[in-house]
Amino acid sequence: MKIYWAKESPENIGKEIIKKFDEWKRYLIDSGILRILRKSYVSFYGNPEIKDLDQSLKAIHVNNYASLIRQLHVMVTSQRPAWAPRAINSDLESQASCELAEGLLDYYMREKSLETKLNLATLLSLFLREGWTIVDWNPNLGKEIAFDEETNEAIFEGDAEVRIKTMLDVARDIHKRDHLSNAWYIVRDFKNKWDLIEKNPQYAEKLQAISSERRDNWEYELNVQQIRRIESESDLIPVYRFYHAKTPALPEGRLVDVVDGDIILFDGPLPYKRPYCFCTSTSELVDMPYGHSTAMDLLPLQDAMDATFSAILTNQSANAVQNFQMPKGSGLRVTQVMEGMNVIEFDPKLGGLAPLDLLKTAPEVFNFADTINNYMQLLSGISSITRGEAPASMSGAAMALLQQQSLQFSNGLQLSHNTTLENVGTALIELFQEFAEEPRLAIIAGKTKKPLMKYFSGQDLMGVNRVIVDVGNAMSKTGAGRMELAKDLL
Repeated sequence: MKIYWAKESPENIGKEIIKKFDEWKRYLIDSGILRILRKSYVSFYGNPEIKDLDQSLKAIHVNNYASLIRQLHVMVTSQRPAWAPRAINSDLESQASCELAEGLLDYYMREKSLETKLNLATLLSLFLREGWTIVDWNPNLGKEIAFDEETNEAIFEGDAEVRIKTMLDVARDIHKRDHLSNAWYIVRDFKNKWDLIEKNPQYAEKLQAISSERRDNWEYELNVQQIRRIESESDLIPVYRFYHAKTPALPEGRLVDVVDGDIILFDGPLPYKRPYCFCTSTSELVDMPYGHSTAMDLLPLQDAMDATFSAILTNQSANAVQNFQMPKGSGLRVTQVMEGMNVIEFDPKLGGLAPLDLLKTAPEVFNFADTINNYMQLLSGISSITRGEAPASMSGAAMALLQQQSLQFSNGLQLSHNTTLENVGTALIELFQEFAEEPRLAIIAGKTKKPLMKYFSGQDLMGVNRVIVDVGNAMSKTGAGRMELAKDLL
C-alpha cells in the first residue's frame, strides 16, 4: 500500500525531501521563471560600466527600473508599523501581556534588525516576485544558562530567529493553484559544514565529502556569472529544512533537517502551531504556485530605454570629434603660428574647408526616451511628483492627491507587507509563549516611549492571542499629504 511521502520512515524521508526540492528547481528552470528572475536581478543591480560591443557600438544601462522599484519600496516601508497585540480576554493580566508584547516587538524591530529583514522581504517581492520570511526558534542563541556534563555542551536560553529567502530557496507543491495555502515547505539554507561536523560527528565522513561546487548548485543561483568566477571551494553546503503543517494526514506535523538523502540531522513532530513561512508578494498569479510582481512588466521597457540611450551614446562617442570635408586636390596646407592658432591655406577655385556635422541626433530619439520613461512610471504607478519632479504651477493639494493615488496603486504590496508583519509578530509571540521558559531581559518602551529594562518569560505573554498592525490614512504617509492635513487643522 502506497503511503503519503511526508510520512516516510526516517531512513527514506531524506531522499523524498531532496527529490521534492529538485522537482521545484526543475520547475523554475523549465518554466522560464529562473531566467526571468536572473534578468530582473541583473537589471535591478545594473552595470556600472559602459560596454564596448565592438569598435564603435556602446552599451549603457540607465537604471530607471531600480529607481522605480526603490520608490515603491520606500512608499510602503517608510513608516514603522504600529503593533497592536490583541488579548484573549479583557482582564487586567491579559491587557498587561499585550503591553509587554507591543514593547517586545518594538525591541526586536530595533535591536534584532527585524525591521531591516522585513523590509528586505518586501524589496525581494518587487523584483524577484516573492520575498519569504522564515521564523524559527533556535535553541543555540541567547545567553548560556547551564552546562550539560554528559554531552559536554553548553545550554542556551534560545531565541527567535528570522531569515529572509527568495523563492529559489522555498520549495513547495508545484501542483498547487495558489501560493498561500501550502501544507509543506522545504527551505534551503547554507551552513558551514565544519560546524555541522562538530555537532554531528556520526556524519563526519559524509559531510566532509559534500562539495559546494557541484554543477547543479551554481546553475540554480541568481548571479550565476559571478559564482562561476569563484575558483575556491566554499565551506558552506546546502541544508534543507522540511516543515509540514498539522493536517489529518500528518496530525503532529513534521520538522526534518536534511543535508543529503542519508544525512538526517533532525526528525520529529512540528514544534510550532503551524509552519512559520510567510510570503510577501505584490499579487497572486492565478492558478499558479507562486506570486507575481508588476515590476516584471517594466523589464521590456528597461531594455528599450537601454537600447535608446546606447544609440545616443554611440553617436555622441563616435562623432563628438569634429570632421571636415574639402574638394579633392584643393591643396590644403596648415601652418601653426602658435599653440592653438593655425593658418589654413587652400585653393579658392576648388572650394574651401567645410565642417561635416555627423553629431546631431534626431529629436525623435530623445522624445522616445521620454515616452519610455513616462510609460514605466504609468505601469509602476509612480508619478513624477513622487520622484521629486514637481511642476511649479501645481498646488500642494494636487501633489498630495497624486501621491495618494500612487499609494493606492501599491495597495496590494502594502496589504501583503502588513500581513507579513502581522504573521511574523504573532509567530514571535507564540514562540516566546512556547519556548521562553527562563526569564530574559529586554529593553522595551511603553506609552511614554521611555526605555525600560524588563525581565520576562513566556508565561508573561500568555494573555496575547494575536498581533495586528494598525494602518493610518494614506495621505499621512507623504510629506505633501501631511502638510495638507495640518492646514485643515489650522
